[in-house]
Amino acid sequence: MSHVGIVFFFYGVFPSRRHLSLFHAIQLIARKKYGRKYGKTGQAPGEVESCYEAGVCGFTLKRRIEHLDCRCVVIAPSLVPRKPGERVKTDRRDARKLLMMHKAGLLTEVHAPNEQQEAARELTRLRETAWHYRHRYVPSKVLKKRRKGRPQWAVQIADAAGRRLSKRHRHLVNNGKMPCKANIAVARELAGFIWFVVTQYHARINTKGAA
Repeated sequence: MSHVGIVFFFYGVFPSRRHLSLFHAIQLIARKKYGRKYGKTGQAPGEVESCYEAGVCGFTLKRRIEHLDCRCVVIAPSLVPRKPGERVKTDRRDARKLLMMHKAGLLTEVHAPNEQQEAARELTRLRETAWHYRHRYVPSKVLKKRRKGRPQWAVQIADAAGRRLSKRHRHLVNNGKMPCKANIAVARELAGFIWFVVTQYHARINTKGAA
């Protein structure tokens, strides 16, 4: 059985040399728009599969790709085989390495939770993050360094959230609320701030696009 391998990396290069996101590229393949490159039938030569390392993409990307009837595997980064002394690490090399190992069946798949399970995990993470707001909000040196080059409007929202949530947590505890309940309350407000940042980002992108 022959395979056609296509390597993607963030804003990587598709064989047609169009710059596409991973999901957009998979979508085009699934719709067989590039099928004529492989024959006269106008269809892909076989099943379309993809894989990526577990990370910031979460499992939403996997679900979107599988919604297009394409198999997608999320790989455990810590279990990817590595050669002794292999230190050079780039997106391009990682993508090619995943392609070859995926074809050879050498990768370990991560169990993907459903949407409800993933939402519960995110809530747990938010509750753990909320625990840090029991202290007075003062941006650390590490945080200030991480913010360099970031949009000022986003930094201002983050500062407002830090001050608000820190004050809120202490207020609840000082008024008799159990710390675990204070964490839940603060986590809910933190989710609201995150949502606000996302909506502001898309609003600003759309405004620039309209201009």
